[in-house]
Order: sequence, then structure tokens, then C-alpha cells
Amino acid sequence: MQIEFIANASCLVTLADGRTVLSDPWYSDGIYYGSWYNFPPLSDAALRRYLGLKPDFIYISHLHPDHLDAATLARFPSNTPVLIGRLPHDHLERAIRRAGMTNTVQLDLEETTDVDGVEFTIYGDFSGSSEDFEVSLDYAIDTSIFIRDRDRQTFFNINDNPIQVESAERVVCRHGHPTAAVVPYSGASLYPHAFPQYNDAEKDRQRDALTERMLKKFASVTRVLKPGYTIPAAGSYVMGGRIAHYSRWLHQATPAQISACCRAEEFGETEICLMAQGDTLDTSSGELVLNKQAPFRDFDIEQRTVHAMTLIDNPLAHEKVVIPGEFALPWQRLLPKARANQWARQSSLGLYPAVDVVLRLDGAAGGGLDFAFPLDRPEIHGFDCQPPAGDRPVVQFRIDARLMAMVLLSAAIWNNIEIGALVEIERRPDRFSPDVHRLMSFFAL
Repeated sequence: MQIEFIANASCLVTLADGRTVLSDPWYSDGIYYGSWYNFPPLSDAALRRYLGLKPDFIYISHLHPDHLDAATLARFPSNTPVLIGRLPHDHLERAIRRAGMTNTVQLDLEETTDVDGVEFTIYGDFSGSSEDFEVSLDYAIDTSIFIRDRDRQTFFNINDNPIQVESAERVVCRHGHPTAAVVPYSGASLYPHAFPQYNDAEKDRQRDALTERMLKKFASVTRVLKPGYTIPAAGSYVMGGRIAHYSRWLHQATPAQISACCRAEEFGETEICLMAQGDTLDTSSGELVLNKQAPFRDFDIEQRTVHAMTLIDNPLAHEKVVIPGEFALPWQRLLPKARANQWARQSSLGLYPAVDVVLRLDGAAGGGLDFAFPLDRPEIHGFDCQPPAGDRPVVQFRIDARLMAMVLLSAAIWNNIEIGALVEIERRPDRFSPDVHRLMSFFAL
């Protein structure tokens, strides 16, 4: 088996018989409504190579655009078999078909499927969040894939799936220790960079603490899996446009930080393969061939941020939206309607967090507009007001009115604008409530 690392979560696996499996190809820039760019960037030569591939299979782990990128998928033959897990909903399959792919192959979760001598097993969501926060609203999205080749070598690509030690133990109990595994060491969120209640020094501190926690999770999972070769991989990107400076506070560990973690931990016979773009690992011989043209093989936070700042003039998607001055959006009708729709979904789910929400719209009604409501009751607090004083938690989202219009019309997805850090958040008390953020996905017309 040969594994070539490409970018972010994408790698190319060449099986013993020469067939190839391409995972989560994202090779275009400006996803998440203009906010995300590949880092390290893909060179023109790399783009020509990877967009010219004709893989035997494409595996798409989940719906997020850094894993399912329609612009990239459109470059591959439309009849390429696309492997996905059979989820309780068809959102992933429909998105793949909209991208022009006509041969989606759904595999039952945790059922092993033999395809001409190669076994594929797709695992569904391991847990609700990477740090094991309690989540009441269970929405299956992430998957991982385990491949057993004809020669019995195995490859476990965890991807973004928030794996815990117990999940890793279950996989090993079933399949044994994998020959090679892609193990996440980080992830993506808008924390702490999109939190104006923190000054720069506090954001630095929060970033470093989160980076350390995620590296410890990487180490604990690796110790359980005990693969012959561990490939650290995670959401690797920078922000562009007017939020390019946020890249300073992304919590993806640098190569030096990953190496330091691996030196400090005891992984037994596991070999850590810190791979850059175009590096190839042969799992039979153990040979790791380095791509001498790989950009940013070693970088620090400052170098990553400097690169991001070269993208500062690129517009975000909603900044291209022009609302004529004579066309006033009826926010006083639109926002209560969206709240009523959200309440209807909450009622069907039976989920009522005792939290007050404030939506602060920049650029609405000639300046700004606030809309406040409780999440545990159907009424609203009103416009241009704050929730009543008291001890109840409050989460305030600050968002451009043009982007809010896109959300209301389902031209933008709330979860994706948060991942893209296109909203600012302030919360009292300063505590993460996953259910609040997931329920905001239902705030639409």
C-alpha cells in the first residue's frame, strides 16, 4: 500500500493491485463563503497533477466544503464511484450529485463491504465533539474509513470524526492495529479568533491551550491504535479576506509542535510520519519519499499568518452582495418568521436550552439592528433591545446583514458561517453550549 499526502484531509491511497482511493479532495480556494484557503497552498504543478487524477474510488467523509468541494469534484470523471456512509439523511448524497457525480456508493455504517478483494468499512460519528462536550442534538455528519487491502495491510483514515479513546479501542478490537492511520491533531472552529471579548494576549493563551489539548487527544488515540505508521493530519488552512488576521489564532499545531509532542509521548513501535504535500509512504517497505518541492514543509505561526495576510484583499462572498438603497429588507417580519421556524424544529426535537440569543446585524436598517429572543420560549424579546437582566446565559452573534439575508434564504448555512468565522460571538458566562450553535442551523425562512 502506498499513501500520498496531498492537503488538509486529502490523500491518495494506492492499493496492492494498483487501484487508487482518493479521499476528501479540496483543491480550490475561497470555500466557506470566501474565508478558507489551503495552507500550505497548492502549487500550480500540484494542482495540475491532482486535478488530473482518475482515481478508481473517491471517498467523501462528510458534507463540509473542505471535504466535499464541488469545484474540485467537478474536475474528476463524473462516473467515478464515490464511497460514502449510509447516514440517516440524504444531505451528503444529494450534495455529491449536485456536484455532477453520478455514481454514489453508499455503504452501511460499520458493515464491511468487499469490493474485488478489498474491504471497506465506514464508521459513523464517534462522538458529538472533538473535546467530548455533551451534545443533546444528535446530527450524524462525520465518518471515517477503514481499508483492508488484498495483502492484508490496513489503513484507517479517521478524518474529522471526533474520535475518543473508547472509539479507538472498539476499532482495534474489531480490525486489529492498522498498518497505517491518519490521526487528527486539531480541527476547525471560530474559537478564539472570532471572540471580541478576548484581547490579543488572551486569544494567544486560548489558542495555545486548545492546541495542547488537541495534541494530547492525538497522543492518547495514537497510543491505543498503535498503527505501524501514524500520519498526523487535520484541518490545515488559513483565513482570507478582511478576517485574514484571524489566522494568527488558528489552533492547528505547527510541525515543530507536533514533533515536540511526539518526542514527549511514548508510542512504542509506532513510527510518526509527519508528511507534507506530495510526500509518499510505502507501508510495505517503510520508505518515506519526501517531495523536495513541498511548500512550507516547516513553518511557525508567524509564517502562516504572514501568508494569510497576502489574501486580505480577497472579498468574502457576502461582500459581493449588493442590496439597492431603495430596497429595504423587512427585517421586522423576516427575523420573527425565522425564529418561528426554528421554534417549530425545536418543538419536534424537544430541545429547549435556557439561553437568550441576540442577533446583532451590521448594515441593516441604515446602520445596525438587534433581534433578541429566548431559546426556551416561543416569544421574542424584541428589536434593538437586550434580554432582561438576570442570571440566564446570553449568546450574542454579530453578523453582516447581507450574510444574514443569505442565511435566511438558505444561500448560506449557519454551521458553515461559524466554521468560516464570519460571525463574532460574545457569551455570558463564557461557556460553550453546543446545542445553541446547532439550533441556529434551523434559523431560516
